[in-house]
Amino acid sequence: MSEERFSHRVERLFRAHADAERAVPMEAYMRHRYRFLGLKRPERDGLIKDLTRAWKGGADELILEVDALWALEEREFRYAAIDLMIRHQKLLEFRHIDSLESWILSDSWWDTVDSIGASVLGPLALRSPEANSLFYSWKDSDELWLRRCSIIYMLKHARSIDEPRLFEILDAQLGHTDFFINKAVGWMLRTYARIEPARVKAYVSSRPLSALSRREALKRI
Repeated sequence: MSEERFSHRVERLFRAHADAERAVPMEAYMRHRYRFLGLKRPERDGLIKDLTRAWKGGADELILEVDALWALEEREFRYAAIDLMIRHQKLLEFRHIDSLESWILSDSWWDTVDSIGASVLGPLALRSPEANSLFYSWKDSDELWLRRCSIIYMLKHARSIDEPRLFEILDAQLGHTDFFINKAVGWMLRTYARIEPARVKAYVSSRPLSALSRREALKRI
């Protein structure tokens, strides 16, 4: 008999440890947009950490496992899929961009989008000039969550940022009224300020940023 698939093992483990009472405040925190099993991060990690580390599939298998988990209703399964992606992100290539976009845009909210954007897209951009150019182009996307990914995809690789390109991405958001866009602009500037505080100050002083973006950008300078 072949070994049980990662997604099947995760579903079995998570459902066995579900806690309907704990799911209530978790669903409320997410504005009742999604259903939860009631598994908090430490418990989820404890259930699948070893499985995620030991998984040895290839790129195509990774896509299949993430798709299978993404198709399940409760939000914890998507967190598990993202954990698997992050752990094995080196398997992902530009040819997988359609899958990445579909996960970003499926039942989108900050909890899944930010993890994919900062921890999966960033490393892919460093490996693939094609991916880097695509993520840059998302700065003008009509899809809000692709825009947010364009802003934050280098969040964990600030020392590798192409500053002119970063500022072009942020300039494309000037006048945008959405909270998630303006928050991301400030978040990215605050991160880059750890490396180039003077350059961030100069940028903030020369642009008509939203109050939220400005406040977030200057929070630790």
